[in-house]
Amino acid sequence: MENFILYEEIGKGSKTVVYKGRRKGTINFVAILCTDKCKRPEITNWVRLTHEIKHKNIVTFHEWYETSNHLWLVVELCTGGSLELVIAQDEHLPEDVVREFGIDLVTGLHHIHKLGILFCDLSPGKILLEGPGTLKYSNFSLAKAEGENLEEFFALVASEEGGGDGENIQRRCMRSRVKGSPIYTAPEVIKGMDFSIASDLWSLGCLLYEMFSGRPPFFSESFSDLVEQILYQELLPPTPKDSTLPEASPEFVNLLDGLLQKDPQKRLTWAGILQHSFWKEAFTRKDRDSSILVPFFQVKNSYLSQQDMESRMKELIYTDADLIVTPIIDNPKIMKQPPIRFDMKMLHLPAYTAEKLIFLKEHDWHDFLQQVCSQLDTTEKNTAALRAKLNLLCYLCTVANHKEVATKLIHSQLLPLLIQQLRAAPNWDIRAKVARVIGLLASHTIELQENVPVSEVIFLFLLSYCERRIVN
Repeated sequence: MENFILYEEIGKGSKTVVYKGRRKGTINFVAILCTDKCKRPEITNWVRLTHEIKHKNIVTFHEWYETSNHLWLVVELCTGGSLELVIAQDEHLPEDVVREFGIDLVTGLHHIHKLGILFCDLSPGKILLEGPGTLKYSNFSLAKAEGENLEEFFALVASEEGGGDGENIQRRCMRSRVKGSPIYTAPEVIKGMDFSIASDLWSLGCLLYEMFSGRPPFFSESFSDLVEQILYQELLPPTPKDSTLPEASPEFVNLLDGLLQKDPQKRLTWAGILQHSFWKEAFTRKDRDSSILVPFFQVKNSYLSQQDMESRMKELIYTDADLIVTPIIDNPKIMKQPPIRFDMKMLHLPAYTAEKLIFLKEHDWHDFLQQVCSQLDTTEKNTAALRAKLNLLCYLCTVANHKEVATKLIHSQLLPLLIQQLRAAPNWDIRAKVARVIGLLASHTIELQENVPVSEVIFLFLLSYCERRIVN
């Protein structure tokens, strides 16, 4: 993972956090998933099924790593969020947009099925949007090859991790882990049949229905009621939440009726889907290099000046967060640091909080600063004096991360004294803590005047580092 820079958190799931990242030395931005090792079967399954897939409607896998506590998955970055988020924000989508998004969904799922893979857990949350609006299938954790027993695969991966103990127990536990969302599950799967191409197509119909109406075709807070609806309730035509909007076209209703047939034998097959009139001949051109049907996209008739194009590219490439370099090592987002503590009884000065320090009167601030400098400048070298000085530096660390306090301290007589301690303190613990205080001040200050001895601080940091390397 040392090849990547970590930026802000962009998503979170069950025992998984997703960060925006960048490969060092490039402007190639990626999504980096940090997952607990308890999800090794799911991540292993995702990697083995997608590591060789290159398709415009499937999120590209790049690399994966293992550290002491986590598994790290590096995949293509999609900046448009998920289809679930789009539906939640817009509540429903116009039929023309449903058609455009549907073409992406059909193209991607057809390719997945052609590779002999069943997605098995198709839901809006697993469909991501690329910046320009292209939909991409993501999260193949519960996907599998046709005819494969996913429970056995999960149990095998888990048993290898745990040394092979309790294999029967693991298989029983895996049974619940390989089940997806029941809202988008086909009737035959609920009855106990295995996943199939037909069950994936049912889920596809559920997504198209939900995009148009803003809600799934069957929904209930009660699991038993939901199962009852999926198995026996008649499908109602989709209607947008806004009654003023146009109703679904006959072609769209017919497509949904074909996809959401409760009997998988009567459900639309790929041949019927690709040739359906709802797509307006989007799938009628055969690709030159393949026998499968693929959509033909016409370039939209729009004109952008060179200046507009450059501005748009800059907006897509750069964000403010990109300039904040956050290394993976010692990053508090992924590695919890122990809190800095100090003993108030050993402090021998008022233990003001950062918020209290901001509002101190001028003479009170002056007295506080004098007490800090006096205790820090002591020349006593006994154990008690060194412990008191370390305790004081720990206290300063707790207040130096406040920007206004840091700004006042870095422009006071404290910084020259800290520099002196960094240069002359005989104890390495003292020097390390002094360096930490200076680093916090520099990191959080909102103003740096010209008379602040920055170059001297940097020189002493380098000198201390070199001395430490020589000693070790």
